[in-house]
Amino acid sequence: MVGKSPSESGDPDDLTLRQLENAGADLRKETEMLFFLYFPTEGHARSAANVARREGFDARVMAPPPGFTEWNTRLTRRMVPTRPTIKAMRARLEELAASLGGDFDGWEAAVTK
Repeated sequence: MVGKSPSESGDPDDLTLRQLENAGADLRKETEMLFFLYFPTEGHARSAANVARREGFDARVMAPPPGFTEWNTRLTRRMVPTRPTIKAMRARLEELAASLGGDFDGWEAAVTK
């Protein structure tokens, strides 16, 4: 049986990478990446931001907008968006979020040509 290629897998990371390619991004070049984590309290969001800063991210904590309860920790880092790098980032950030009672909610990247 032949497996699906990364671009056909339906995996959210693969789909985002394909969208970047379709928009003309050169996935061999470093670009600004943005990662989203959500937490039930400000303290958890700030703790995640502090850990992420030690790991080389820029981090910004944002209060929940009206009608929402979760605090957002937005992490940015310049990197080459290769599939293995994205998979490793997802695993690390899912682990970080879970360790503080939060959730990793995906990523986006600038289209770098």
